[in-house]
Amino acid sequence: MVLGNSAGAEVATELHGVVKGIGPRKIEVDAEFVSGNSGSPVIHVRTGQVIGIATEVLVPVLDAITQDSPFRNLRRFAYRIDVIDKWDTPTLSDFIDEANLLADFNLQTDALLLLAKDIYLNRVPTINVENKRLNKLALPIRDYYQRVAGSNSKNRVLNSNDAQQSLLNRLIFETRGDIALKEAEIKTAYHRAALQEEKEYREFLKEVLSKLLTQ
Repeated sequence: MVLGNSAGAEVATELHGVVKGIGPRKIEVDAEFVSGNSGSPVIHVRTGQVIGIATEVLVPVLDAITQDSPFRNLRRFAYRIDVIDKWDTPTLSDFIDEANLLADFNLQTDALLLLAKDIYLNRVPTINVENKRLNKLALPIRDYYQRVAGSNSKNRVLNSNDAQQSLLNRLIFETRGDIALKEAEIKTAYHRAALQEEKEYREFLKEVLSKLLTQ
């Protein structure tokens, strides 16, 4: 049974179901909890024990494999109580600040990925409408163009090994620079787990850029 404020309707509700699966950190249930139930207790009715905290709903991506499987429907998960060492107690503002910081990291990851793809395909970065979103990464790109051409041309594709290596080294540094500076500000286990995934993806990008550096 999942208790909670289903759909934010300001009433306490009971949603019944069964446990569908058990994982190392989560359990899957079919009690149809919705927005407003997040953070609510999942109770094992026979014993009265709280066994989880309603956490997330996974929306399936239908394809040729999943369309005829049991996983074509929404799936609902709760964090297990019995495997948690301690509870974080952040304020709402702290939690939002952490989420915003992670969003910034993600934008930087997307920018680095775009540049890696651009350099791989074109051998050098092209500054176009899409690249204008690259915030602080736009500066080393402009420096690259000025070094190899002494020009502010935004779409001219140029070639200079020294300048390209300098740019790639800067981008390799950027795969860790912002995270190393700010990761201490992320304290909750929820966001630390998301940060670890971001760091692993950045490490992959670092390897890609390093390979481009040696080509």
